[in-house]
Amino acid sequence: MLNLLRRSVLKGAAAAAALTIGLTALPHAASAETELRVVPHSGLKILDPIWTTAYITRNHGYMIYDTLFAMDPDGNVQPQMVDSVSRSDDGKTVTITLRDGLKWHDGAAVTATDTVASINRWASKDAMGQKMMTFVDSLEATDDKTMVFTLNAPTGLIELALAKPSSNVPFMMPARIAATPGDEQIAEYIGSGPFSFNNEEWEPGVKVVYEKFDDYVPRSEATNGFAGAKIAKVDRVIWTPNRDIQQAINALNAGEVDIIESTPPDLLPLVAEGGQAYTQSPNPAGLQYTFRFNVLHPPFDNPKIRQALLYAFNQEDFMQATIGDPNYYKACKAMFICGTPLETDAGFEDKLESNFKKARELLKEGGYDGTPVLLDFGAARDIRHRESGDLTRILTPGYAPYEQENPDWHEQGPWTDIYALAATLYYAVCGKRPASGGQRAAAVFGGRDDPYVPLSDLQPEGYSPRFLQAIDQALAFDPSARPSNTTAWNDLFVDPEPEPAVTTAPQTQKSRSRTPLFAGLGLLVILAAGGFWWQQQSTAPTAKPVASSTPATEAVTQETSTPGETESATPAPPPEPVKVDQTPMAKTLVVSALLLSKTACWHEAREQKISGLIESIRNLPETADRTQFLVDQQNKLDESREGFASNSQKYAAAVAELGAVDEETRSAAVSAVLESEEYQRDPVYQTLGQVLLDHTETAGVGLDAIREDLKQLSRNGLMEQG
Repeated sequence: MLNLLRRSVLKGAAAAAALTIGLTALPHAASAETELRVVPHSGLKILDPIWTTAYITRNHGYMIYDTLFAMDPDGNVQPQMVDSVSRSDDGKTVTITLRDGLKWHDGAAVTATDTVASINRWASKDAMGQKMMTFVDSLEATDDKTMVFTLNAPTGLIELALAKPSSNVPFMMPARIAATPGDEQIAEYIGSGPFSFNNEEWEPGVKVVYEKFDDYVPRSEATNGFAGAKIAKVDRVIWTPNRDIQQAINALNAGEVDIIESTPPDLLPLVAEGGQAYTQSPNPAGLQYTFRFNVLHPPFDNPKIRQALLYAFNQEDFMQATIGDPNYYKACKAMFICGTPLETDAGFEDKLESNFKKARELLKEGGYDGTPVLLDFGAARDIRHRESGDLTRILTPGYAPYEQENPDWHEQGPWTDIYALAATLYYAVCGKRPASGGQRAAAVFGGRDDPYVPLSDLQPEGYSPRFLQAIDQALAFDPSARPSNTTAWNDLFVDPEPEPAVTTAPQTQKSRSRTPLFAGLGLLVILAAGGFWWQQQSTAPTAKPVASSTPATEAVTQETSTPGETESATPAPPPEPVKVDQTPMAKTLVVSALLLSKTACWHEAREQKISGLIESIRNLPETADRTQFLVDQQNKLDESREGFASNSQKYAAAVAELGAVDEETRSAAVSAVLESEEYQRDPVYQTLGQVLLDHTETAGVGLDAIREDLKQLSRNGLMEQG
């Protein structure tokens, strides 16, 4: 993770250590009513750090709560709220005593009864806490400052678990608040940390204000990672998230904000251009990319195939393609992070280095049958879109279009994923990644030329012009200029008319010595986005991929002749077209469209009910319960709005796919699905089936029209029919 800090406000290692625990440090003495203005990685909507694992809520927790133990940068457990720990001779009794001077933000003293209740609530939700409690027969407060763990077996997990640095962090709360069941959100936000939460100024997802807690007593040790003294050196900290990172950088350079928590590496040059900011990384362990195999289904249910990919994959190439600047990444084969006490590359010494020979041997041993390998870009994008408040934004420069960096600029869809796939092909063809979305936006919106260099201009050897043009079009900066779905993109790769064969002598071309990405598993990785299925279409002979060492527009042949015969250059007749049954694909699309439209209508109906409930509650007297209830309902309202937008967009994409199928097959597929037992007895599906037919028969029906139709169905009580 990279943090951007204004030089006039923060600098040095002390600031980095402070940021790790959510605090701030100034290089000069704080004056009266000083403020630190921060752009966090996302908006804060949920305030309970035990109820959710969201990093933004975890960071909020570090601002207002404290912990019994904490970890230093070497992974050693240090006391935080604790004064002393003692163990019985048999190791089955652990006694923990709290240090002096601990107070809650409401002025009450922190007691062992509070910490016992907090541990119990945390352990009911957190996996590490649950494991810890398997060793605990009882946990009780014996006086105001002492709590005693009685164990069924000796273990060192008590202190280690209570020092857990990330979600869920075992934050301490007053007993009355910690009495809230773990599956319910707390309604009061009182901690004992260096800052208190200003509930009056909180705007969910928009603004958070923290105020220095004057009665906080820090430890005497120096700040050291999460451990040591927590010293608040400003009076107020204000979080104002900004989803447009370029706009946030402009605000940083203009002195309107002081810190940007997380910035894509490709936009860091904009910071340097401003001349007012510098970068600092407070997290020496960094962030780790993780690829997950689906081990339940072929081909990766076979250990040999999984090992083959590990041998074929090249970590250095990947980091160069995703991050680019070596200053911001390092290759590391340790699963549990390089530079930590848990570091080991055992079993990975010879992997992740593009050993294609070994990979091919393993593929052969594993009986790999050419099963397509699917990278689910669409699901990942959709999850990020729906839960952007809970996820740190990690976008790959050059592979992410600008609508992902700034979701408010343009809606996302299959064209977003097609851009990412085209960028992968771009890199595979020329060995360079295209200009990033942020760089292109800065140029286009600034009236300068788009820095993207088309493959059509580069003209790399061994690729047909049509193939290169198809990649260029998929990488258009304007989403409306890209192919809207995989069928449309596939058509761009295919020549409209086959060219005649040419009689010539055999030719030999030098093959490319190395493909940057393991092309042996397939150059074209199919997208799982918006309900598109390439596999059925790939059986059609007209949809041949064109990435080969010989241009696809040429058919190089050799004619043989006997003495006395004249050589002929007459082109061979084209093969008869093979008809492909599109019914299975059409039925799959129909099922997907029905489910998506029903889900969209459900979200719309839910939004209407929640909106009415919110309006009725607003007139009630102001209470803490009413305020929290309104916050909870607003979160649900936001979820429903995002759910409707996402599902209706996917439904529109499925409609576009079905529109490309001939009318007879399409109608037959809809009828077959609706007449099946599962769908026949649900009147909602019967109505949506007719709407689906209407949409597919309407040429060029747009997303806005589709959304209006689905909203109208919901307003007319469609979901009450089910």
